Amino acid sequence: MARWTTHTPFVVPPSGGSSLHPNLLPPKLAKARTTNPAFVVPPSGGFFTLFTALLLLSPTAWADSNSDPHGEITTQDGRHRAGVIQLADGLFHVTDTNGQHTAIPTDDLVSFRLIDPPAAPATAAQTHGLRATYFSEPDFKGNAKQQIDDVVDFNWAGGEPIEPLGPDRFTVRWEGQVEPPVSGYYNFHTISDDGVRLWVNERMVIDRWVDQAASEARGEIELQEGQRVPIKLEYYESAGEAVVRLFWTVPGPSPTRDIIPRENLYPGALGVPALSLALSGADSPHGLLGLYYNNTGLQGDVIAITNRAMDLNWDQEAPLPGVNADQFSVRWTGLLTPPESGDYSFHAEVDDGMRLWIDNVRVMDQWKTGVFETSSEPVALKAGHAYPIRLEMFENRGGAKMRLFWSRPDHPRELIPSTAFTPDARPGESGAVSALTHGVSLRNGSFLVRRVRNLDDSDLTLTGDPSPAPLPLFQVARIYFRPMPDEQDARLQSGRPGALLRNGDFVDGACRGVNRGRVLLNSVALGLQRVPLDQVAVLVLSDPAPSHTLYEIVLRDGSRLRVKALRPDAGQVHLSESGFGGWSIPLQDLAAIRRSP
Repeated sequence: MARWTTHTPFVVPPSGGSSLHPNLLPPKLAKARTTNPAFVVPPSGGFFTLFTALLLLSPTAWADSNSDPHGEITTQDGRHRAGVIQLADGLFHVTDTNGQHTAIPTDDLVSFRLIDPPAAPATAAQTHGLRATYFSEPDFKGNAKQQIDDVVDFNWAGGEPIEPLGPDRFTVRWEGQVEPPVSGYYNFHTISDDGVRLWVNERMVIDRWVDQAASEARGEIELQEGQRVPIKLEYYESAGEAVVRLFWTVPGPSPTRDIIPRENLYPGALGVPALSLALSGADSPHGLLGLYYNNTGLQGDVIAITNRAMDLNWDQEAPLPGVNADQFSVRWTGLLTPPESGDYSFHAEVDDGMRLWIDNVRVMDQWKTGVFETSSEPVALKAGHAYPIRLEMFENRGGAKMRLFWSRPDHPRELIPSTAFTPDARPGESGAVSALTHGVSLRNGSFLVRRVRNLDDSDLTLTGDPSPAPLPLFQVARIYFRPMPDEQDARLQSGRPGALLRNGDFVDGACRGVNRGRVLLNSVALGLQRVPLDQVAVLVLSDPAPSHTLYEIVLRDGSRLRVKALRPDAGQVHLSESGFGGWSIPLQDLAAIRRSP
């Protein structure tokens, strides 16, 4: 097995040049190495630099904690390394906060994920505007992306507001606080195409939740100078043009209608589409990410925390502030790393229903009301390998608990320790991925969150950067033109190519490409059929046939790539897999890499 090396501090030899590899320098320091006049050449011919002397005096100077990508790597021996991540010469390089540098060969890698760097001080750019959450579906459902919008003054026409939302059937929620400059009665105005509703200081002042061409609505409320109050604006786009603008008329001798300025808006913290600004629970390197919903269907707004261990007994109390004591549901996700190889059985004590997936295989399913214990069949797991885990539960009425155990033939049942869990990133953070969305699934089990740029009878070209070269159609299993629940996707019949329409109908036929906005489907019985593309939910080309691959690569947009080989170099991961040949993925676009068992 290849070995990793550790060396600290970095020493510049008296002759023969610098020991620091240019590819390993943080971006700011790499630039300084070639342009900083502090470099001097001693008589011996070697380099000695004031910059290197600083490294020797302060090892943390190596790791610029607020600008360089941070990550966590687990190796085959079970050790964890966290710090600044760099990719060079076929190695993953980690430099921790003490300046200790570790170079890890690819074949020693078990898992890698980007993590948030130490928090930087707030800047003016972060303290003004509104927190915007963009949803890919009506009713604030589907995939969500967050950002800070300086003001609400958008005319997207027939385009999409952000990639990859789509131009129609999306929803947006803006939240934060507004600070009035003077006291008095304020008129708030919206111009929207389509629906809009506005709350100021917890009071609804505009309610125009209808399909409409660009139209104005207005509402009035009294506010006090300098007293910030909550503001929330919700908007949906049905079809066609998309416009939303938010104004106010400030009381005074010559009132005018103006877009609410950025300086009077405060966004709060970026997080998940939340019931409140605060996210409960502290971040932890161990545990599972828990998404708590105020319904039993795992839908809608959530509050996110990291639960360190699955030993939760809320009795008849609410699990978190802002979550119901009854009629709630939770989804926990992350990675499970067993300390020893063996056949593991999983056991649950639950009130009410639960289901569990290990390595994307459902191993327990008791989705029903009641108080009970349940166990799985044995699952073969290897020591040190990180397996995806997903645990779901719902609470109906009365008591609520969720406890998860494991056992092996030579080891009694015990609660799964928190150290065996690694949480997924929170939605909106680096690495956050969602369930089935629009995109393309390949026969080898990969899923690309990309839109179709071109489709003919032999190749598929996708949008996005980075994206692979055109994909041969024989490698493509399905093309999703809209998000689809796992349960509905599972009902697609094996060995039946064609198009599932948005109304639920299925049109049989082999795909022959897209021409003038219509999907061409050819069948023996019906010949060539032309189906309008905007009516298609899923295009089925063939059945998935996942083969064994060595790595799963997760991108920040949620794409998952299954590959047999990869090479880190020059700040990128290079792929040579069939279908991904020549694709190089920049470090900043990665979320995680997991070694398959």
